[in-house]
Amino acid sequence: MYDPTIAELEGLQPDVKEAAVYLVNAYRAAGYPCIITSGRRSTAHNTLVGGAPLSRHLTGRAIDLGFLGYAPAPLTWLEPGGLLWESMGGRWGGRFSIPDPIHFDG
Repeated sequence: MYDPTIAELEGLQPDVKEAAVYLVNAYRAAGYPCIITSGRRSTAHNTLVGGAPLSRHLTGRAIDLGFLGYAPAPLTWLEPGGLLWESMGGRWGGRFSIPDPIHFDG
């Protein structure tokens, strides 16, 4: 089974990396097959995936999550993680004006 999480942690800012590891481990401990599908992106990659021009992925301050076997991930799985992420001082994309519930940044 392919898990891109370790590779996607590379390039994240230290505080975001620490929070990301905590979040992924919390999901996994609760029985949810969480992986990080996107971390720090190059400008070219960000453009290719349709990322925002000023995306926090460009500076290593954002992650996107996925759950193995689930596309898209159930919102009921994402909301508790969003609350946890916010409690660590981050922003959860589930609250954006155009919701992006798999996105977490700080």
